[in-house]
Amino acid sequence: MPVRGCGLVVLLLATFVGKEAGSPLPFSAPVLRGFEGCAVRARRRLLRGLAVAPTEEMKTSNFRDVVVALPLVAPMLPTMHGTEDDKRTISHELLVAGESRLGGSKCLVYGIGIASNSAFEEAKAAHAGCEVHAFDCTITAEAKSVKNKHFVFHDWCIGESETSKAANISVSEKHKAQGGRKTATYDNMKSLRDTMLLLNHTAVDILKFDIEGFEWALFKKEFLKLPLELRPLQVSFELHTRGAREKWVPAQLVKPYKHSQVNRLFLALMNFGYRVISREVNAHDPFCAEFVIVRMDNLPQRRRLSLKEEVAAELQLPALPPPIDYPLVGLAC
Repeated sequence: MPVRGCGLVVLLLATFVGKEAGSPLPFSAPVLRGFEGCAVRARRRLLRGLAVAPTEEMKTSNFRDVVVALPLVAPMLPTMHGTEDDKRTISHELLVAGESRLGGSKCLVYGIGIASNSAFEEAKAAHAGCEVHAFDCTITAEAKSVKNKHFVFHDWCIGESETSKAANISVSEKHKAQGGRKTATYDNMKSLRDTMLLLNHTAVDILKFDIEGFEWALFKKEFLKLPLELRPLQVSFELHTRGAREKWVPAQLVKPYKHSQVNRLFLALMNFGYRVISREVNAHDPFCAEFVIVRMDNLPQRRRLSLKEEVAAELQLPALPPPIDYPLVGLAC
Protein backbone atom coordinates (compact mmCIF):
# COMPACT_ATOMS: atom_id res chain seq x y z
CA MET A 1 0.00 0.00 0.00
CA PRO A 2 1.19 3.59 -0.61
CA VAL A 3 3.00 5.15 2.33
CA ARG A 4 1.92 8.41 3.95
CA GLY A 5 3.21 11.46 2.10
CA CYS A 6 4.07 9.35 -0.95
CA GLY A 7 2.96 12.04 -3.40
CA LEU A 8 5.60 14.34 -1.96
CA VAL A 9 8.21 11.57 -2.39
CA VAL A 10 7.35 11.25 -6.08
CA LEU A 11 7.48 15.02 -6.51
CA LEU A 12 10.88 15.19 -4.78
CA LEU A 13 12.16 12.31 -6.89
CA ALA A 14 11.09 14.11 -10.02
CA THR A 15 12.71 17.34 -8.84
CA PHE A 16 16.10 15.92 -7.85
CA VAL A 17 16.52 13.35 -10.63
CA GLY A 18 15.50 15.85 -13.27
CA LYS A 19 12.68 16.36 -15.72
CA GLU A 20 12.71 14.09 -18.74
CA ALA A 21 13.01 16.06 -21.99
CA GLY A 22 9.74 16.36 -23.85
CA SER A 23 7.52 15.46 -20.90
CA PRO A 24 4.64 17.85 -20.14
CA LEU A 25 4.97 16.99 -16.44
CA PRO A 26 8.15 17.33 -14.33
CA PHE A 27 8.93 13.61 -14.02
CA SER A 28 12.31 11.96 -14.56
CA ALA A 29 12.77 8.95 -16.86
CA PRO A 30 12.93 6.37 -13.98
CA VAL A 31 9.69 7.67 -12.48
CA LEU A 32 8.02 7.64 -15.90
CA ARG A 33 9.08 4.01 -16.41
CA GLY A 34 7.52 3.12 -13.08
CA PHE A 35 4.30 4.80 -14.11
CA GLU A 36 4.32 2.88 -17.39
CA GLY A 37 4.22 -0.41 -15.48
CA CYS A 38 0.78 0.66 -14.29
CA ALA A 39 -0.22 1.72 -17.80
CA VAL A 40 0.70 -1.68 -19.24
CA ARG A 41 -1.70 -3.36 -16.81
CA ALA A 42 -4.41 -0.82 -17.63
CA ARG A 43 -4.03 -1.42 -21.37
CA ARG A 44 -4.09 -5.18 -20.99
CA ARG A 45 -7.32 -5.00 -19.05
CA LEU A 46 -8.97 -2.88 -21.76
CA LEU A 47 -7.87 -5.35 -24.44
CA ARG A 48 -9.10 -8.39 -22.51
CA GLY A 49 -12.43 -6.69 -21.97
CA LEU A 50 -12.96 -6.50 -25.73
CA ALA A 51 -12.98 -10.30 -25.87
CA VAL A 52 -16.12 -10.49 -23.71
CA ALA A 53 -19.11 -11.98 -25.52
CA PRO A 54 -21.90 -9.46 -26.37
CA THR A 55 -24.37 -11.49 -24.29
CA GLU A 56 -22.18 -10.92 -21.22
CA GLU A 57 -21.51 -7.25 -21.94
CA MET A 58 -24.72 -5.85 -20.42
CA LYS A 59 -24.36 -7.78 -17.15
CA THR A 60 -21.68 -5.58 -15.62
CA SER A 61 -20.57 -1.96 -15.58
CA ASN A 62 -19.71 -0.24 -18.85
CA PHE A 63 -16.65 1.20 -17.06
CA ARG A 64 -15.36 -1.96 -15.36
CA ASP A 65 -12.19 -2.21 -17.46
CA VAL A 66 -11.11 1.43 -17.15
CA VAL A 67 -8.62 1.70 -14.28
CA VAL A 68 -6.19 4.34 -13.09
CA ALA A 69 -3.02 4.10 -15.19
CA LEU A 70 -1.11 7.00 -13.60
CA PRO A 71 -1.58 6.65 -9.81
CA LEU A 72 -0.82 10.15 -8.58
CA VAL A 73 -1.48 10.91 -4.91
CA ALA A 74 -1.53 13.97 -2.67
CA PRO A 75 -0.23 16.64 -3.01
CA MET A 76 -0.06 16.14 -6.78
CA LEU A 77 -3.70 15.02 -6.95
CA PRO A 78 -6.28 16.45 -4.52
CA THR A 79 -7.48 13.97 -1.91
CA MET A 80 -11.19 14.81 -2.37
CA HIS A 81 -13.29 12.58 -4.57
CA GLY A 82 -14.10 13.79 -8.08
CA THR A 83 -17.35 15.74 -8.22
CA GLU A 84 -19.21 18.03 -10.58
CA ASP A 85 -17.32 20.92 -8.97
CA ASP A 86 -13.67 19.89 -8.61
CA LYS A 87 -13.22 17.28 -11.37
CA ARG A 88 -10.14 16.24 -9.38
CA THR A 89 -7.54 17.88 -11.60
CA ILE A 90 -3.87 17.78 -10.63
CA SER A 91 -2.56 20.62 -8.54
CA HIS A 92 -1.87 24.01 -10.09
CA GLU A 93 1.68 23.90 -8.71
CA LEU A 94 2.43 20.69 -10.60
CA LEU A 95 0.74 21.98 -13.72
CA VAL A 96 2.86 25.13 -13.99
CA ALA A 97 5.99 23.20 -12.94
CA GLY A 98 5.63 21.20 -16.13
CA GLU A 99 5.53 22.39 -19.69
CA SER A 100 3.46 25.56 -19.26
CA ARG A 101 2.48 27.16 -22.54
CA LEU A 102 1.84 30.52 -20.87
CA GLY A 103 5.27 31.32 -19.49
CA GLY A 104 4.67 29.51 -16.21
CA SER A 105 2.48 32.28 -14.78
CA LYS A 106 -0.99 30.98 -15.57
CA CYS A 107 -2.75 27.89 -16.78
CA LEU A 108 -5.33 28.10 -19.56
CA VAL A 109 -8.65 26.34 -18.95
CA TYR A 110 -11.57 25.65 -21.31
CA GLY A 111 -14.86 24.65 -19.70
CA ILE A 112 -17.40 23.24 -22.18
CA GLY A 113 -20.98 22.82 -21.01
CA ILE A 114 -21.93 25.07 -18.08
CA ALA A 115 -25.73 25.01 -17.71
CA SER A 116 -26.44 25.90 -14.07
CA ASN A 117 -23.11 24.83 -12.55
CA SER A 118 -19.90 26.81 -13.07
CA ALA A 119 -18.21 25.91 -9.78
CA PHE A 120 -15.24 24.26 -11.51
CA GLU A 121 -14.63 27.21 -13.83
CA GLU A 122 -15.03 29.78 -11.06
CA ALA A 123 -12.66 27.89 -8.75
CA LYS A 124 -9.96 27.69 -11.41
CA ALA A 125 -10.33 31.39 -12.22
CA ALA A 126 -10.79 32.87 -8.75
CA HIS A 127 -8.62 30.57 -6.62
CA ALA A 128 -6.10 28.83 -8.90
CA GLY A 129 -5.41 32.01 -10.87
CA CYS A 130 -5.98 30.38 -14.25
CA GLU A 131 -7.24 32.12 -17.38
CA VAL A 132 -10.62 30.43 -17.85
CA HIS A 133 -12.99 30.46 -20.82
CA ALA A 134 -16.46 28.90 -20.51
CA PHE A 135 -18.62 27.84 -23.46
CA ASP A 136 -22.35 27.09 -23.62
CA CYS A 137 -24.88 27.96 -26.35
CA THR A 138 -27.86 26.82 -24.26
CA ILE A 139 -27.63 29.73 -21.79
CA THR A 140 -27.24 33.50 -22.09
CA ALA A 141 -24.74 35.84 -20.47
CA GLU A 142 -27.48 36.68 -17.93
CA ALA A 143 -27.57 33.19 -16.48
CA LYS A 144 -26.69 33.06 -12.78
CA SER A 145 -24.00 30.50 -13.47
CA VAL A 146 -21.97 32.86 -15.68
CA LYS A 147 -22.96 36.42 -14.78
CA ASN A 148 -20.42 38.45 -12.74
CA LYS A 149 -17.90 35.60 -12.57
CA HIS A 150 -14.10 35.65 -12.78
CA PHE A 151 -14.00 33.71 -16.06
CA VAL A 152 -14.83 34.74 -19.63
CA PHE A 153 -18.14 33.38 -20.98
CA HIS A 154 -18.74 32.63 -24.67
CA ASP A 155 -22.27 31.88 -25.86
CA TRP A 156 -21.36 29.18 -28.36
CA CYS A 157 -21.06 25.42 -28.07
CA ILE A 158 -18.00 23.46 -29.10
CA GLY A 159 -18.63 20.47 -31.30
CA GLU A 160 -20.38 19.42 -34.49
CA SER A 161 -23.61 21.28 -35.26
CA GLU A 162 -25.24 18.46 -37.24
CA THR A 163 -24.86 15.97 -34.41
CA SER A 164 -26.26 18.47 -31.93
CA LYS A 165 -29.27 19.45 -34.05
CA ALA A 166 -30.18 15.82 -34.63
CA ALA A 167 -30.75 15.35 -30.90
CA ASN A 168 -33.59 17.93 -30.89
CA ILE A 169 -33.08 18.86 -27.24
CA SER A 170 -35.22 21.28 -25.21
CA VAL A 171 -34.02 23.09 -22.13
CA SER A 172 -35.73 22.28 -18.86
CA GLU A 173 -37.93 24.81 -17.03
CA LYS A 174 -35.36 25.02 -14.24
CA HIS A 175 -32.67 25.74 -16.81
CA LYS A 176 -34.78 28.56 -18.34
CA ALA A 177 -35.32 30.15 -14.94
CA GLN A 178 -31.56 30.38 -14.46
CA GLY A 179 -31.02 32.26 -17.69
CA GLY A 180 -31.17 29.45 -20.21
CA ARG A 181 -32.65 29.85 -23.69
CA LYS A 182 -36.16 28.59 -24.34
CA THR A 183 -34.87 25.90 -26.68
CA ALA A 184 -31.37 24.61 -27.30
CA THR A 185 -31.14 24.85 -31.08
CA TYR A 186 -27.35 24.49 -31.18
CA ASP A 187 -27.17 26.92 -34.10
CA ASN A 188 -24.13 28.65 -32.64
CA MET A 189 -21.48 25.96 -32.89
CA LYS A 190 -17.73 26.17 -33.39
CA SER A 191 -15.06 23.50 -33.54
CA LEU A 192 -12.41 23.30 -30.83
CA ARG A 193 -9.69 24.15 -33.33
CA ASP A 194 -11.61 27.18 -34.68
CA THR A 195 -12.29 28.37 -31.13
CA MET A 196 -8.60 28.28 -30.26
CA LEU A 197 -7.73 30.19 -33.43
CA LEU A 198 -10.43 32.79 -32.74
CA LEU A 199 -9.19 33.35 -29.18
CA ASN A 200 -5.54 33.29 -30.27
CA HIS A 201 -4.69 30.30 -28.08
CA THR A 202 -1.99 27.90 -29.21
CA ALA A 203 -2.62 25.27 -26.52
CA VAL A 204 -4.96 24.51 -23.61
CA ASP A 205 -3.71 23.23 -20.26
CA ILE A 206 -7.03 21.90 -18.93
CA LEU A 207 -10.05 20.95 -21.04
CA LYS A 208 -13.20 20.17 -19.09
CA PHE A 209 -16.50 19.10 -20.58
CA ASP A 210 -19.76 17.73 -19.23
CA ILE A 211 -22.08 17.80 -22.23
CA GLU A 212 -24.63 15.06 -21.54
CA GLY A 213 -23.85 12.56 -24.28
CA PHE A 214 -22.44 14.94 -26.89
CA GLU A 215 -18.93 14.01 -25.72
CA TRP A 216 -18.85 10.96 -28.02
CA ALA A 217 -19.15 13.13 -31.13
CA LEU A 218 -16.59 15.57 -29.69
CA PHE A 219 -14.10 12.74 -29.19
CA LYS A 220 -14.64 11.14 -32.60
CA LYS A 221 -15.03 14.24 -34.77
CA GLU A 222 -12.49 16.53 -33.11
CA PHE A 223 -10.46 15.45 -30.11
CA LEU A 224 -8.98 12.26 -31.59
CA LYS A 225 -7.94 14.21 -34.67
CA LEU A 226 -6.03 16.97 -32.88
CA PRO A 227 -2.32 17.30 -33.67
CA LEU A 228 0.08 16.88 -30.75
CA GLU A 229 0.61 20.61 -30.24
CA LEU A 230 -3.12 21.21 -29.70
CA ARG A 231 -3.79 18.34 -27.30
CA PRO A 232 -4.59 19.59 -23.77
CA LEU A 233 -2.27 18.64 -20.93
CA GLN A 234 -5.18 17.25 -18.93
CA VAL A 235 -8.81 16.54 -19.71
CA SER A 236 -11.65 16.27 -17.20
CA PHE A 237 -14.93 14.91 -18.53
CA GLU A 238 -18.05 12.93 -17.74
CA LEU A 239 -18.73 9.98 -20.02
CA HIS A 240 -22.34 8.90 -20.57
CA THR A 241 -23.27 5.47 -21.93
CA ARG A 242 -26.30 3.43 -22.94
CA GLY A 243 -28.71 3.22 -20.03
CA ALA A 244 -28.01 6.73 -18.67
CA ARG A 245 -31.05 8.51 -17.24
CA GLU A 246 -33.01 10.08 -20.08
CA LYS A 247 -34.01 13.00 -17.85
CA TRP A 248 -30.48 14.34 -18.29
CA VAL A 249 -29.00 12.48 -21.25
CA PRO A 250 -30.73 12.09 -24.67
CA ALA A 251 -31.07 8.35 -25.27
CA GLN A 252 -30.36 8.65 -28.99
CA LEU A 253 -26.93 10.14 -28.26
CA VAL A 254 -25.69 7.27 -26.09
CA LYS A 255 -27.61 4.23 -27.35
CA PRO A 256 -24.65 2.89 -29.44
CA TYR A 257 -22.12 3.27 -26.60
CA LYS A 258 -21.64 0.37 -24.21
CA HIS A 259 -18.76 -1.43 -22.53
CA SER A 260 -16.83 -2.27 -25.72
CA GLN A 261 -17.07 1.30 -27.05
CA VAL A 262 -15.78 2.62 -23.71
CA ASN A 263 -12.80 0.27 -23.94
CA ARG A 264 -12.05 1.33 -27.51
CA LEU A 265 -12.21 5.01 -26.56
CA PHE A 266 -9.71 4.63 -23.72
CA LEU A 267 -7.37 2.53 -25.85
CA ALA A 268 -7.42 5.35 -28.42
CA LEU A 269 -6.68 7.88 -25.67
CA MET A 270 -3.76 5.75 -24.45
CA ASN A 271 -2.41 5.67 -28.02
CA PHE A 272 -2.62 9.48 -27.90
CA GLY A 273 -0.37 9.47 -24.82
CA TYR A 274 -3.10 10.00 -22.19
CA ARG A 275 -3.25 8.19 -18.86
CA VAL A 276 -6.23 7.97 -16.48
CA ILE A 277 -5.47 9.57 -13.11
CA SER A 278 -9.01 9.57 -11.70
CA ARG A 279 -12.16 7.50 -12.26
CA GLU A 280 -15.41 8.05 -10.36
CA VAL A 281 -18.63 6.26 -11.35
CA ASN A 282 -21.70 8.44 -10.74
CA ALA A 283 -23.34 7.39 -7.48
CA HIS A 284 -26.80 8.26 -8.84
CA ASP A 285 -26.40 6.83 -12.34
CA PRO A 286 -24.00 3.90 -12.87
CA PHE A 287 -24.05 4.48 -16.63
CA CYS A 288 -22.14 7.75 -16.21
CA ALA A 289 -18.64 8.28 -14.86
CA GLU A 290 -16.20 11.15 -14.29
CA PHE A 291 -12.66 10.79 -15.63
CA VAL A 292 -9.47 12.83 -15.53
CA ILE A 293 -6.67 12.03 -17.98
CA VAL A 294 -3.18 13.53 -18.27
CA ARG A 295 -0.96 13.65 -21.34
CA MET A 296 2.47 11.99 -21.25
CA ASP A 297 4.31 12.78 -24.49
CA ASN A 298 7.70 11.12 -24.23
CA LEU A 299 6.51 7.53 -23.88
CA PRO A 300 8.28 4.89 -25.99
CA GLN A 301 6.69 4.32 -29.37
CA ARG A 302 5.84 0.78 -30.38
CA ARG A 303 4.62 -0.89 -33.51
CA ARG A 304 0.90 -0.36 -33.95
CA LEU A 305 -1.23 -3.44 -34.55
CA SER A 306 -4.87 -3.42 -35.50
CA LEU A 307 -7.19 -3.61 -32.50
CA LYS A 308 -8.22 -7.11 -33.53
CA GLU A 309 -4.58 -8.19 -33.63
CA GLU A 310 -3.89 -6.61 -30.23
CA VAL A 311 -6.80 -8.43 -28.60
CA ALA A 312 -5.70 -11.75 -30.12
CA ALA A 313 -2.13 -11.19 -28.92
CA GLU A 314 -3.29 -10.27 -25.42
CA LEU A 315 -5.34 -13.46 -25.10
CA GLN A 316 -2.20 -15.48 -25.78
CA LEU A 317 -0.55 -13.99 -22.68
CA PRO A 318 -0.97 -15.31 -19.12
CA ALA A 319 -3.65 -13.80 -16.92
CA LEU A 320 -2.97 -10.36 -15.49
CA PRO A 321 -0.47 -10.50 -12.59
CA PRO A 322 -1.31 -9.16 -9.12
CA PRO A 323 -1.18 -5.38 -8.66
CA ILE A 324 2.28 -3.85 -8.79
CA ASP A 325 3.52 -2.13 -5.63
CA TYR A 326 6.16 0.63 -5.68
CA PRO A 327 6.49 1.40 -1.93
CA LEU A 328 9.48 3.73 -2.28
CA VAL A 329 7.58 6.15 -4.47
CA GLY A 330 4.13 5.47 -3.10
CA LEU A 331 2.66 3.82 -6.18
CA ALA A 332 0.30 0.87 -6.32
CA CYS A 333 -1.56 -0.23 -9.43
